[in-house]
Amino acid sequence: MAHMIPRQPPEAGPGRAAELALWQALNADLNDEWFVYYGLRYVDAQANEGEIDFLCLHRTAGMLLIECKGRGVQRSGEGRWTRQGDAGPEDLRETPFEQAQRQVKALVGQLSARWRRTQPDDAALPLIHGHAVAFPRARLSEGGPLPLEVQPQT
Repeated sequence: MAHMIPRQPPEAGPGRAAELALWQALNADLNDEWFVYYGLRYVDAQANEGEIDFLCLHRTAGMLLIECKGRGVQRSGEGRWTRQGDAGPEDLRETPFEQAQRQVKALVGQLSARWRRTQPDDAALPLIHGHAVAFPRARLSEGGPLPLEVQPQT
């Protein structure tokens, strides 16, 4: 089992079912070499606040940031991403994939700057990193076609 931080799963409630499902899956499927941070809050270099749904860390495998989306998020055939709000579909400001990519770049930027301060002779952050989006409570066919740059994994 992974080291989950915090140790308790997210509370069930509106908008949390997908995160709870992913928390449980990561906890059960990853071994004890993994550290998984849930709901990790951060402030970027421009003082913008954000939250990373899941940050998975492994000593040799690296770092994977996962953006988790629930059942109400969809992509239309024209490429428009929406989520189901109280008053109907609402446009997303950025795609879930853009959101995950932006967050991992911001995090790696901050980590790289800190690394350079402590290791001035080694400019590159020695950490493999990537991002992913999870739709644990949705069927791929329900969310609309995925963009061409996305490789679905089930």
